[in-house]
Amino acid sequence: MSENVQGSDPNRRRGASSSPGVATHHVSATLRDEILGGRLLPGDRIGQGAVAERLGVSRQPVREALRILESEGLVAQISNVGARVVSLDAAELDEVY
Repeated sequence: MSENVQGSDPNRRRGASSSPGVATHHVSATLRDEILGGRLLPGDRIGQGAVAERLGVSRQPVREALRILESEGLVAQISNVGARVVSLDAAELDEVY
């Protein structure tokens, strides 16, 4: 029994090592689309746990995706509050899109 568990762990770890980047890309693309499409509005809070559960990923790719979106100017991360969608004027929206 322990042989089976030990034998499967290395394979899972190898597969998981390439998936965080894919998961981060998926989360950032999904959130970007939701922000630019108006499904997430300026001021909306983006909860890491809720996003992770909804997209079927862990919190780590969500954290990384939020950093990416923050660098793009779509999200603001506020200490002890979390991430929120920023307001963009038409020129900023065109530039991001």
